[in-house]
Amino acid sequence: MHRVSQLNDLGPDLFEVEVEREGLVYQPADCTLLIHKDGINSRPYIFSSHPDQDHLSFFFRRISGGFSDWLASLRPGDQLGVGTPFGNFHPRGENEVWLATGTGLAPFLSVLRSHTNQGPLECWYGVRTRKEACFLDFLKSKTSLKVFFSRETPQNPYERQGRLSQFFGELPVGIDLEYYLCGQGEMIREGNRRLVSKGVPADKLHGESFY
Repeated sequence: MHRVSQLNDLGPDLFEVEVEREGLVYQPADCTLLIHKDGINSRPYIFSSHPDQDHLSFFFRRISGGFSDWLASLRPGDQLGVGTPFGNFHPRGENEVWLATGTGLAPFLSVLRSHTNQGPLECWYGVRTRKEACFLDFLKSKTSLKVFFSRETPQNPYERQGRLSQFFGELPVGIDLEYYLCGQGEMIREGNRRLVSKGVPADKLHGESFY
């Protein structure tokens, strides 16, 4: 079990929990099972921390009646089980286009939290409202950022109004680019379809669904 060090309230039902690392070894954007103190209930989450950091963190949305309800109730000193890391969704952070909806931002935070850009890196981030848009200053400092609000009017040059998927026709295409999509399954399927139709090889597309 890992001791909770803090729980950060980031927006409406949006949190990031930090726990002591206890020597756990993992790769950026790995997934793991978070385990209830009862040792029975568990759910997969992607690390939002980077292995260079001295703690583990997980970015999540609280859903009433679900496992995340318990996560959001944790306080410093509580215990959280963390399983063996796994996964094959591993952005490198250069010559890539990232597409995330909601807490699908987690794996990209994991990469960026110890990262120096070596090549083009574009991040498209889709949320409903401004209050749900987390880590914007950090993302702007590390990527070429575009934020898509489905329920709000843009206020900055890097913001657009509408669902992220409405703008897939504007995605950049290049022979050296890789595409990483994380979030709702529908967004990933539509993104893959549109990119393939633009001539992007299937082996350049990488997806991780969040529910």
